[in-house]
Amino acid sequence: MSATLIVAEIRRGELRPATAELVSAAQAARRGADDRVAVAVIADDPQRFVPRVSVAGVDEIITVKVAAQEFDPDTFESAARALIEARKPALVLLPHSIDSFGYAAALAAKGGYGFATDVFKFDYQDGALVATRGGYGQKVNVEVDFPGKDVVVLALRGNVFKPPVGGSSPAVTSFAAPDLRPRTSSRSFIEVSSADDVDMAAAEFILAIGRGIGEQANVERFRELADAVGATLGCSRPIADAGWLPK
Repeated sequence: MSATLIVAEIRRGELRPATAELVSAAQAARRGADDRVAVAVIADDPQRFVPRVSVAGVDEIITVKVAAQEFDPDTFESAARALIEARKPALVLLPHSIDSFGYAAALAAKGGYGFATDVFKFDYQDGALVATRGGYGQKVNVEVDFPGKDVVVLALRGNVFKPPVGGSSPAVTSFAAPDLRPRTSSRSFIEVSSADDVDMAAAEFILAIGRGIGEQANVERFRELADAVGATLGCSRPIADAGWLPK
């Protein structure tokens, strides 16, 4: 039996959709019926997230109570590493997000774990875990393996794995996080959005335009095309820099 540990992402008191995507990814990584998937909820009141984390494919929810009311990288790194050392999962999944940027690399370095970011595919080849991520500005796909690593931490790209459908009744346990005084404190949160409030990272289908459209007057034609096929209109950097579409 092997185990996969998911670290849930909570921001401003809300469970992020990426957590459910990680559950689907963990399901794809199961190699046997006995493989278990656990989700760690690290928060000042983790119990209140249990109903939303109880989705299909979750065998256990581990509540980890911490003092920090907002995301704190030191707190997450310390709590996650202590939990990994106690549970010894073979695979740890995190979202590839602004939050994990703050603690994932430190977590892997301090624990001596295998580590890869922006992963959009992973599987087992001859019993060894192989992760696939983009390289050279997404011009090539790079396969990464982790020889000699008993624990591997993967930060998965968002909007790749579909969230599971349905609920579950997982076991709920608790874990005592190490006592830690954070080096930083949260003062305020500023939500930054684009001019048209489009979240490109969450778009499933993007129709992108570049300088090949010729002139600004042609943007509207492609906007109509995007609407017709159910796509989100995106563009290259030169188009945005020229002000033809918002950044």
